[in-house]
Amino acid sequence: MLVVDDDEAISKLLGMIVKRAVPSCTVAVARGGEEALERIREQAPGLMLLDLHMPKMSGVELCMYLRGAPHLAERCTIVPVSAGAQEPDIQLLHQLGITQFVSKGARLSERLTPILNEAYEKHVEAAKTR
Repeated sequence: MLVVDDDEAISKLLGMIVKRAVPSCTVAVARGGEEALERIREQAPGLMLLDLHMPKMSGVELCMYLRGAPHLAERCTIVPVSAGAQEPDIQLLHQLGITQFVSKGARLSERLTPILNEAYEKHVEAAKTR
């Protein structure tokens, strides 16, 4: 699991939500798109929670890069988690094959937990077939 967010408090919150939902999951944190790309090159995560609005390389730009280089994270489920996503951002993400989006705010844990559980189960099943 990789949490990508430039806000340290949000990164910690997302990490806690992940650990509560999937206690056996290892959580890594990247403070921006460029750092995330470095981590992905080292080891692609099974799931990435991604803020869309970050300096230097936005979450949308990171998604476009990863879709252009599918060997980097072809088995990674990307879930944007953003407070400021605009409709054009969400439409572009859908065109890139990213179907789930979670808005930051009230009840974030409740909305994110089922997605985390499903993605983790999918990752475990895929690992069994490799």
